Amino acid sequence: MMIDTDTARNLELVDSISRQKAHSLFGLLNSTLTPQGSRLLRTSLLSPLTSQSAIEARLDAVANLVQSDEHYNSIHNAIKGVQKIDMDKLIVRLAAIDKSGEISSGVGLESIAVKTAYERLGQLLDLQKVIKNLPVVAHAASETQARLLRIIGELVLDPRITEIRQVIERHLNDTSIGPKRGSVGALSTVTARVYAVKAEANPLLDVARASYKENVHDIFDLGKAVAEKYELPIELVYQQENGGSFVFCLSRTPIDASGWQWPKEWVDKVQKKKKWVFSTLELKKLNGRMREMLYETLTISATIVHEVFTQVVSRISALYKASEAVRLLIPGLRKSLSYY
Repeated sequence: MMIDTDTARNLELVDSISRQKAHSLFGLLNSTLTPQGSRLLRTSLLSPLTSQSAIEARLDAVANLVQSDEHYNSIHNAIKGVQKIDMDKLIVRLAAIDKSGEISSGVGLESIAVKTAYERLGQLLDLQKVIKNLPVVAHAASETQARLLRIIGELVLDPRITEIRQVIERHLNDTSIGPKRGSVGALSTVTARVYAVKAEANPLLDVARASYKENVHDIFDLGKAVAEKYELPIELVYQQENGGSFVFCLSRTPIDASGWQWPKEWVDKVQKKKKWVFSTLELKKLNGRMREMLYETLTISATIVHEVFTQVVSRISALYKASEAVRLLIPGLRKSLSYY
């Protein structure tokens, strides 16, 4: 059954008259853990079930969670492992990305092949996190007495999911592997891709990675030296624009107030809010070397990434089923229903 727009608005199902979602029925009930669970709850309110058997199956699952803190906590903790990744959108990106693995025209990080490898690595690393947690979800769901939850557990245990996990484990490192120095924010995203493919695939990977790591360390050593030389709170910030590079950042307060003179070697000065952003010729040179090694690593990794990606896409229907199963696990619904 579909609820028409006027009725949904008058009943404040998903939006309130005050235009604050928290004041709607959806806002009150939505304590789901995953983005896909939130979307399913919204859809359920606008298109409620009319089949008695389906309604009873859902109520049986909710009753099981209400009556058993052990089952609720087990499923709740299992879902936490995948809550930060939107499985639906990840699957769409996996299915929609250009499947050509050929080396195309382009220079450096502008090469289409390198860009494709970079995007695919990000998607495969997200998928790796999901795949590692799906068995936990399946085990938690299968332990309950509710038939709907057990069916959900069976969907997640599709043999093709195991095959995908084996392919990923065979070719990709665990995402926790890699140098830690300075690897925060945008830089950590890049570093994860640099160390994603196992070195056994190509011995040259270790050489390129060692050079990349050395350049990053040289950049941080330069940042420390500049801060000590001028006795100022100068910070290094990684920016993803133009293939990725570091810049220096300095608060305007200590220099603007004193009429301080800029050193001649500080170039490309830009004022951003309460900070000055600048660079030096030495930093630019190190940035160039770092980008070259990043390009080299991604180029070497591209063939393996294409192979893994192809095998994953050939089994993508199993991922759709798993996403649907995770979507149906809405532990937050137990919390909401317990209010009444």
